[in-house]
Amino acid sequence: MTLAGYPTPLLLGTIMFLIDSIMFGLLIGVRAANRNAAVQAIALLGFLTSLLLSVFIYPLSNIPFPLSLFTYIVPARYYIEITRDAYVRGTNWAGIWLSFLMLVILGFLLFNAACRILKRMQLPD
Repeated sequence: MTLAGYPTPLLLGTIMFLIDSIMFGLLIGVRAANRNAAVQAIALLGFLTSLLLSVFIYPLSNIPFPLSLFTYIVPARYYIEITRDAYVRGTNWAGIWLSFLMLVILGFLLFNAACRILKRMQLPD
């Protein structure tokens, strides 16, 4: 399958999505009591929400109202928009700048939340 547009937005979007996924894992990992709990929380919260609320399987119009608000904080939703643009539409940055910006914002928020939790775990000097 060939790209409809330039590969740069897809590559940068993939890097941002991976950073968001790592930050989400870090956030869950510092909150979990042990490794098994962290793995189960990632499996439940990460994979299930990414699959069901990323607008990949179900259109946004079919998701009921309270749940449709959660789709705005799922990074997979924005990454799917970037990949659809790269392979189908080909509008490049003009069509996906908002999705890329949301990936950056979500990564920043997840990183800050994980840093705050890690600072509380530090021993006083």
